[in-house]
Amino acid sequence: MDLEYSLQQAHLYYQSKNVEFARKIYRQILRHDPMCAQAWNRLGIIAYESGRTEIGIQLVRQALEINSDQPEFLVNLGQMLMKSDKFIEAVRVFQDALEKDPNDLDTITSLGISLTRVGKIDEAIQIYQYGLEANPNSAQVYKNLGWAFEETNRLEKAIQAYQSAIRIDPEVGTTYADLARVLYARGSLEESIKNFRYALKYTPEDALTYSNLGTAFKENGQFDEAIQAYQKAISINPKNAEVQNRLGNAFREYGMLDEAIQAYQKAIDANPKYADSHSNLGTLLLMQGNLKHGWKELEWRWKSEKFAKNNKRLFPHPLWDGHQLTGKAIVIWSEQGIGDCIMFASLLFRLQQKAERILVETQQRMVLLFRRSFPNIGFFCIQDPPNSRLLERSVDYQSSIGSLAQWLLPDEESFPKSSSYLKACADKTGEVRDEYQKLAMGKLLIGIS
Repeated sequence: MDLEYSLQQAHLYYQSKNVEFARKIYRQILRHDPMCAQAWNRLGIIAYESGRTEIGIQLVRQALEINSDQPEFLVNLGQMLMKSDKFIEAVRVFQDALEKDPNDLDTITSLGISLTRVGKIDEAIQIYQYGLEANPNSAQVYKNLGWAFEETNRLEKAIQAYQSAIRIDPEVGTTYADLARVLYARGSLEESIKNFRYALKYTPEDALTYSNLGTAFKENGQFDEAIQAYQKAISINPKNAEVQNRLGNAFREYGMLDEAIQAYQKAIDANPKYADSHSNLGTLLLMQGNLKHGWKELEWRWKSEKFAKNNKRLFPHPLWDGHQLTGKAIVIWSEQGIGDCIMFASLLFRLQQKAERILVETQQRMVLLFRRSFPNIGFFCIQDPPNSRLLERSVDYQSSIGSLAQWLLPDEESFPKSSSYLKACADKTGEVRDEYQKLAMGKLLIGIS
């Protein structure tokens, strides 16, 4: 068997998409010569491209067992490892390949991406910069360098890298979109909008770019343009819940509440588990007086990873589900800011009528005010870990302070009728009033909060 001729013939079949004939010839080669590393490598590529990545990895490893000095095999293996999310091993493989072929762009870019995926972004930056020394006209390496700088929030350097990529290859729409994204993060909204528009000249059906353009318009106060951009993105990809949600936000900020509700509902139709749209819908339903449905939708905020990370407190007790609290103890914990805490604190009066014992974890600056206003409730500062009294087994339930509303405010009639529930310190109030009256020299005192 003429080995070189057979390899060439198989490769021609492969290039002409006649993969089965190519696979058959490679197998014939291996039956004749099991030590033909290139045949193992090509079979690995065919397996990988047909979706059998693990088999592809095994076959290319076999090629490397026979010939470990072939950088092509190492690069193929590394890319398959990347596809399998085995980035730590991919880094080692690409480093080995780079030692054998120090100027190969595919190896440099793949190594940089793998380093980024394992959190070694500074090393990735060094690799890209090394690659640019030998390949100063590589737009792709500059683009990847921009990504790495962007990941580490070095926005000016990211902008410079993307601009360099554009100078080298000015007809790649995604690079303009990358540049626009960083300009937006820097607050350069007009420049960001301009570059998103450039991107769309080359990628006119890119829904993500239209969506990002819409966000830049919205932040720039151009609501009509923002709505049009979001609607264009939706026309390209109508099942994108995130863009529907962004459209809802634009309608809401523009005061078009009915349209915002429709957009949020469409986002939920596209992805019933999209928490942000549920909670946004809940807010608008509450504004319209639809309390029961509004509170229910607003509870989805706890399924938003970002919101939960910034607000959720971890207690061992079951969440209160509205059941009777007679003879029960409950821990209440604050969420969001001081304003929300003060607003929902009005519900503590009603909760006192239901529960035997209430313990509240709140911001330190609120503790004295709340103790004075609700003397029969225990208040504790937020700390990690929580005060041990809040963790006692004698506690039956827990709830965020905002989540009380779904059980205590189901309709307008249930809202507290009392006009005031916070009690100021009389001594401190007197001291401050005397001080201000002296400054006012008999004029009327007006307080603005």
